[in-house]
Amino acid sequence: MEFYTSKRPFERQAAHRFSSENEAKDLAKLVNQHNEAHAGKGLKHLRSFLANVARTPGFEGVRPIYAAVNSAAPSSCIPLAKALLSQQYDSAETHFVNAQIGCFVKKYPFEGDVNVRRENALLKFLRGERRNRHFNALLRRRRLAHWSTESDVPHGISLDTNPFVGNMRRYIRRVIGESPPLSKMVENCRWGPGSVVGVNGQYTHFARKLLSEKWTITPAALPYALTAAKRYPMFWELLGLSRILRDDLEVICIDSEEFDRRFTQRCQFVQHNKIAFVPKDADCDRTIASEPLINQWLQLAVDWQMKTALRRVGLDLSNQTPNQIMARQGSILGWFNNYCTIDLKNASGSIYTELVRELLPPAWFAMLNSIRSPSWRLDKEGPVKYQGFVSMGNGYCFPLETLIFASICSAAHAYTGSKPDFRVYGDDIIVRQSESGIVQEYLRYFGFELNPDKSFIFGPFRESCGADWYDGEQVRPVYLDDSLDTLQERIRAHNAFTRLKNGWAGPLAHACRNWFPVIISKFCRPFAGETDEAIDNRYATVPNPYIMRNKTLQCSAWYGLSFRSKIDTEIAQHPEYRVAYRYGCLSGSDSERPFAMRRETRMSVKRFFHGGGLSQDLPYESSGREAHYRFFMFRPFYYFDGAFRNLSQNSVEAVGSRPTRRRLKSGAA
Repeated sequence: MEFYTSKRPFERQAAHRFSSENEAKDLAKLVNQHNEAHAGKGLKHLRSFLANVARTPGFEGVRPIYAAVNSAAPSSCIPLAKALLSQQYDSAETHFVNAQIGCFVKKYPFEGDVNVRRENALLKFLRGERRNRHFNALLRRRRLAHWSTESDVPHGISLDTNPFVGNMRRYIRRVIGESPPLSKMVENCRWGPGSVVGVNGQYTHFARKLLSEKWTITPAALPYALTAAKRYPMFWELLGLSRILRDDLEVICIDSEEFDRRFTQRCQFVQHNKIAFVPKDADCDRTIASEPLINQWLQLAVDWQMKTALRRVGLDLSNQTPNQIMARQGSILGWFNNYCTIDLKNASGSIYTELVRELLPPAWFAMLNSIRSPSWRLDKEGPVKYQGFVSMGNGYCFPLETLIFASICSAAHAYTGSKPDFRVYGDDIIVRQSESGIVQEYLRYFGFELNPDKSFIFGPFRESCGADWYDGEQVRPVYLDDSLDTLQERIRAHNAFTRLKNGWAGPLAHACRNWFPVIISKFCRPFAGETDEAIDNRYATVPNPYIMRNKTLQCSAWYGLSFRSKIDTEIAQHPEYRVAYRYGCLSGSDSERPFAMRRETRMSVKRFFHGGGLSQDLPYESSGREAHYRFFMFRPFYYFDGAFRNLSQNSVEAVGSRPTRRRLKSGAA
């Protein structure tokens, strides 16, 4: 028998009752402790993974890369990976295995190489600017070969007398028209989620941009900004030209001159955008630019108009599936005049000013040239004049490059006299083999540089819009582009392996078995899914998962990681916050939490289950799913593969796929 001389154990401590909520809180603490303990140890997890892969039959080729990663200079594996990715192989399985070995490290963020990646990206950007300067001068000389001065060129006549260029100009006119429809465009001005000049960091949402103390803008864009801003009541309110007399009556003073004066006073005139770098590959970052605040607002209106015009001619920039299907057709051997895929190096950075002046109608060029940034700035260095016309970060960069490359493909078909049969999505170009030579020739004619590692004219392999095909088979590998420091990053990488469409999903998922702590047994989902809140344990990566059931719906349950954005509480103290909140609601949002931080999130653990009878690809959190189920318990509904349709209210709670023909009884699940 033991005697306690001090106070009794657990005295004055609240009893810790067992419940799913208390267990979820305990698991969240353990996950946070695990992430803190493994911070900066992602390379250790990569090495253990490669060691397991090297023991997998068929993946013996990973051993040289594993030896390089395990050396004193882990990034020395990058040339080996690029060599594997640039070769051609005899079968789909061989191609996938070697490509997957290279993709293990191609995009991995090795420590200590941040400055090297940044310097390589800057050199690539400056090299592109020098190339743009040369081609600007070349097009001016071509123009002066036909006209004594540029002012002698008649309005509306092609500056280049090459008939191929004339066909390109006619295609562009047919798509976007002779002049921009300003009355339609100004109704679709908006801001994107990214940073702009004057508003950067974690808080780049709508309210921060609208309520900014100064609105950055280039001087040439001011007339367009004044015309567009007068269509939006939020600017009248912010500039003090509206007054609420009572709750149901608001009066706006329509004084155009006073609006122009106050709007101009609020603006801060700049001549540059800001260059920044984001991760791309293990040895080189991607160069992007943050546009001035009002310029971005106007540029995204042009983006909407150009995308609408391209959709009318069959180029839908919101859907990559047609390009992926066409690339698959091109990979199947035995077809005559097959499809081929063409990719370019630094495509957006290779669109120079004289090219846009050459191809677009004068009214379009004048407007686009007025709302773009004429100079760029890096850190605290002085502004440098752009030789290129757009940068990655410009609001209308993507549809503009699509339009230019589509005009080359259309002119190639006009040259051969064949029916147009091509697809363009940014710099991903798909044409027939009979036109590929002409397309490549005129891409070089206008200064674009082909990417030989991603352009495929012959053979059984095609790549376009994130889909890789080898003779009709999907061979897209998984890229490890996270550091693997945190548990959620390792869960995401593991689940990506389980979604592979070939027989290597199980072995590669099993190679991740050393990544996870003991508590992972409670984070095991027993079926497939497109979410990464928990381990997809179909391949028994975790040998002894913790089995749970939802008693209400009689279905499997599991714990998962849930992430929510942190709310920007500081902006709510702004005196004009009500204006931003009101018009933010009217403009819509893709987030359930308005005005949140861009990157930082708050992690928690919640209990998930698939909903009892619903599609197993759509897990739901337990916080609101049971109430949703009880609400429909005694109402008739049809069963969908992923949705319930409430017949009494004629509304859909979740959009599902094709409905079945059987009807469930009331209260069935």
